[in-house]
Amino acid sequence: MGRKGFQTNLSTHTITVNKKQLIARVQRYMGPGATRSTASAAVDAVLNSIQSAALSEPKLHISKLGTFEYNTERGKMVFRPAKGFVPSPK
Repeated sequence: MGRKGFQTNLSTHTITVNKKQLIARVQRYMGPGATRSTASAAVDAVLNSIQSAALSEPKLHISKLGTFEYNTERGKMVFRPAKGFVPSPK
């Protein structure tokens, strides 16, 4: 994924959005009385729940949403003479 954001593949349709766009979509879904702060709180609650569950389980699968894993491996560091130790390119 070249851009930062959330990506989902629902059947054959792929949508990539960043957090700000996701909050706007949730706000529209919640209806005309919803504020940006309530939508933001809802998105944060879901993402924090996923993050905490992924930390406690090796693999977290949410039906129709995806599988989440917490990567515990540290990235390798390489030495670049001009820059010192930097993360290894993948």
